Amino acid sequence: MIPAHDILDALAHGRRRNVCEVVAAAEREFLPLEEVSERVASRDHDGADPQTVRVELHHVHLPKLDDAGLLEYDHELNTVRYESDPVVESIADGAEPLEAARALTDAE
Repeated sequence: MIPAHDILDALAHGRRRNVCEVVAAAEREFLPLEEVSERVASRDHDGADPQTVRVELHHVHLPKLDDAGLLEYDHELNTVRYESDPVVESIADGAEPLEAARALTDAE
């Protein structure tokens, strides 16, 4: 079992939560980095282009999620594999209302 602190730390960034949601919703076990980048970029509200997201995912977010044991990232093949974890998914789902409230507060 993944320690709660590692899960919370790995899911602290919205882009990493988006990655988990994207790969969890996929119908395939392995996804190419390019596809994950495009799907994550389309979910982001900051207007980041897929290439920028791809670089961030490759260098920052996917290694962090891999180190926490939440998914597997193959740097050589640029593929992502997600293993379902109910704790991870419940935390990611619960974070969405918090982010929405934070966005409303920031807009004021």
